[in-house]
Amino acid sequence: MGQGNISIFPNPSNHFVNLHSESTVEEVMVFDISGRMVYRSAIEFDQHQINVRQFESGMNFVQVLITEGMFTGKLQIQK
Repeated sequence: MGQGNISIFPNPSNHFVNLHSESTVEEVMVFDISGRMVYRSAIEFDQHQINVRQFESGMNFVQVLITEGMFTGKLQIQK
């Protein structure tokens, strides 16, 4: 997935997801299909790795806050 200079890969995933941004990321949140937040990081970075092993299989939604605005994308977890 890539939009607004943000890449999340591999997608789908079952172990780790890498997030890369050309802009500084201020916050990342991952929500499951029911809207429950399952991950949050408020550390500023341009590259980050998320351990998704504890996430349930299925569709998740990723919200990434960068200085230019908010990016929202889908992340598929497969076990």
